[in-house]
Amino acid sequence: MYLQKAKEYIKQYPTESNKFSGCSIDRIEHLKNYLNVELPKAFTEYLNWFGNSGGRTMAGSHFGYRFISDEYFNEMIEEEIINPGTSMKTWAEDLLVKTGFDPIQLLKNAIVFMYHPEGTFHYINTNEGENPPVYVYSKHESFSTIGPVVLCESFGEYILNILKSNIEGQMKLGIIK
Repeated sequence: MYLQKAKEYIKQYPTESNKFSGCSIDRIEHLKNYLNVELPKAFTEYLNWFGNSGGRTMAGSHFGYRFISDEYFNEMIEEEIINPGTSMKTWAEDLLVKTGFDPIQLLKNAIVFMYHPEGTFHYINTNEGENPPVYVYSKHESFSTIGPVVLCESFGEYILNILKSNIEGQMKLGIIK
């Protein structure tokens, strides 16, 4: 429904879309309870479609259920690679604090769903409708002076844009023909 354009687009690349793996209803319910929020419908649609794995298309960033639910971080904590309490959201909060912004105010109703290790994160606010805008913040460029900005007017638009961008990049590299 909210991701229909993205689903139509990716059909052109069956070698990629065949690698997509969605979350089970139990995992989605777990995430909802873990985050203690009502998940927007567009975000739930994404989780159902490829929340477990976006294959090569979504490689390179911390993106997906394992990161949002802190499953990945908990494994790293158990192996004593990172400190207890570390999560994608705490990374985002730390980055905001380091650049002089109030993470409590900015991320109050947020789901941080993508974090790139170079210091960029994307999030939605759960109180901004069923297909909320996507915000971006980065320690680079002007973000450190202006704060988070709207990256896409809707989560559905974001998913379409990220798929297009990643597919085009892989085509230029010859990974996808």
